[in-house]
Amino acid sequence: MIACKTSDGYWVYPTFQFTDAGDIVPGVAEVLVVLLEQQEAWAVARCFVVPSPDLPGEVSAIEWLAQGGDPAQVIIEARRDAERLSQ
Repeated sequence: MIACKTSDGYWVYPTFQFTDAGDIVPGVAEVLVVLLEQQEAWAVARCFVVPSPDLPGEVSAIEWLAQGGDPAQVIIEARRDAERLSQ
């Protein structure tokens, strides 16, 4: 799970990573491992909610995962983004 620190020092846990039942959306943990190696928490959170032209239907990563999409596809995109941002 990801936590982001606000400018006034509070920790928040973005709700996108949770199901309605309060569980973590399957695949989130695997994607976080890849993204957090290269980016800070707020940038990672943004990666989950912005629609991706590389996913079928141009959905966001969290929509893809919540719909039962293969986490491997998001991980591939996360690694590609991390490599691009590190250059």
